[in-house]
Amino acid sequence: SSAQAPEPCHHNVQQHFAAMGAARSGQPTGTGKVVIYGMSISGNVMPPMLFILDNKCGSMEEMNIMTGEHKSPQKLALNPFGAMPIMKDGDIVLAESNAILRYLAKCYNPASYGLNIKEQSNTDWAL
Repeated sequence: SSAQAPEPCHHNVQQHFAAMGAARSGQPTGTGKVVIYGMSISGNVMPPMLFILDNKCGSMEEMNIMTGEHKSPQKLALNPFGAMPIMKDGDIVLAESNAILRYLAKCYNPASYGLNIKEQSNTDWAL
């Protein structure tokens, strides 16, 4: 049986081939249907929310912490720390803005994270 290439998470030819190369190198490919759970007013939610909107790879779902929604059994199953933001992309679930941003960049826009260790280290420093 021959291995099938993963579904691309990008919508143009150049990004498609970059995603194919990333998949072979162990980089995530994503679903293109990322969901960020949180409140849009949160400084921790805004960066990943803006990334998914700018890169057209998902949407945000309001999670009202004022009513305790972040402590619901459904949300605690996603993030046992009961905090926001939470990101879901297929079967990948992450919390913490910086971890989410690194995943999103590596999957949906690798150049935004940096194409070499020096650029990536500078990005990490800024995060």
